[in-house]
Amino acid sequence: MKYWASIELPEGDIPVALAGRGGAAPSWFYRDVDGVREIGITGALYPVGDEVLGVIGYDWILDAINGVDSVRLFIDSPGGVVHPALERIMRRLQGIDSEAIITGTCASAAYFIGRSCKRLISDGYTTEVGGIGAYVLLWDFGEANKNRGVRPIKIKIGEMKGIGAGGEYTRAEIDEVYRELKDIFDGYMNILGSKYAQFADGRVYTAVRAFEMGLIDGVTPAIYTGEDAMANDADDVIVEQADACEQETQAEACEVEMKAEEPVKDVEQKAEEPVEEKVMKKLPVRRVSDDFAPERLFYKLLEIHKTRTAAWAALERINQEAYMKLRNKLHF
Repeated sequence: MKYWASIELPEGDIPVALAGRGGAAPSWFYRDVDGVREIGITGALYPVGDEVLGVIGYDWILDAINGVDSVRLFIDSPGGVVHPALERIMRRLQGIDSEAIITGTCASAAYFIGRSCKRLISDGYTTEVGGIGAYVLLWDFGEANKNRGVRPIKIKIGEMKGIGAGGEYTRAEIDEVYRELKDIFDGYMNILGSKYAQFADGRVYTAVRAFEMGLIDGVTPAIYTGEDAMANDADDVIVEQADACEQETQAEACEVEMKAEEPVKDVEQKAEEPVEEKVMKKLPVRRVSDDFAPERLFYKLLEIHKTRTAAWAALERINQEAYMKLRNKLHF
């Protein structure tokens, strides 16, 4: 019997992904950036991953997060199958330096994973968050059997053995299925903490609403395009900083220094005073701590690296101040 923690109905059975011993994550599933393991978690989640079927498994996630001290997850998943491996993932993430960035949907089992991280941030205002709950789908063919004149006979040892065999369920059997599902679900909620129990009604919220309710830790601007309606001349300087950083092998500091032109002197002053040497001056660059500067820097890095994962990593590498401000910045 398959229990689901997902906001989407399963599209048929994927038996290969629901059984087996599991294995090592493929090399493309994660990458290490400056000591941080970055992992993309997308689509419905199953106990065992399969490259041919195109499904991500809990076994891959466990393999990727074991043996490392710092993890960054990028999540776009409606959830997946209820399985003991999900609990192991949650406990492991709670024991290391971990953060999760929501790039699309983070619901049900995927929310359990993301919320187990020390930090859970949404990349955008309209991502979907929550869907806390679980379900099992049972098909009762009692009426159909009756209409066909078929009566299944169940011979069993043990009151609750063979639940649903023959496609029919008694009230007691349905109650037993619910008890088991609730016991498993309560185990996950105990790991997250009691304060999240009030949200276990299956509802899904936008990121802004989820932040207001305390489901996530922050919201950053959605990156839908490189254009920014709030851009101005000062912000353009920040964009130029990103280019300079890339050309200088992604230097740790992202500060621009240029030679300033000699000040213009009138004729009388020029005749009386000796010619001054060129002076090194800093341009009036607006610092990354000012309004919208971190966003503009991130936009440019996104244009350069093409993916959010790479852009976040580059931002953290070349300008820690901008990275921390953007990650922790909420409504602006």
